[in-house]
Amino acid sequence: MAKKRIMWGYMLLGRGRPEALAQVSVMYTFNIETGRIWSDTITKGQRGRGGGQRQLVHRNRLLSTLAAGDTVVVPAAYGLGVGATDAGWFLDQLASKKVSLIIGEGALSVDPAEDRAMILKEVKRAQNRTNVAAWAERQKDRHNGAG
Repeated sequence: MAKKRIMWGYMLLGRGRPEALAQVSVMYTFNIETGRIWSDTITKGQRGRGGGQRQLVHRNRLLSTLAAGDTVVVPAAYGLGVGATDAGWFLDQLASKKVSLIIGEGALSVDPAEDRAMILKEVKRAQNRTNVAAWAERQKDRHNGAG
């Protein structure tokens, strides 16, 4: 008897990522059961190699639950990890387990191994936008505090 393929959800909440309600909406679009949705909240990435692997404990638990043939839905590419290196690590884990990946409301079904470069390019873009916005906010706060 073949194992039933399971659809899982993973949400990463934090600066630059979609709001929680928008991410939950994506999960409902795919009819993912509440008990199969994992999430982490990040306030600031941990520095150093493997920071996301240490910080995103629910993502790690999800990885230990996955079986070949399963699918993971992530609402946005930037929700794969704290940054591009961490997202790349997650993609490698999914590929090694032969797990499918769907990104976002647009239902972009991607192969974690074959589409790795395209996905990481989007993660880097999102990370850059977030960093620029944070820098602008700090500059604004400095300006307002100086006057």
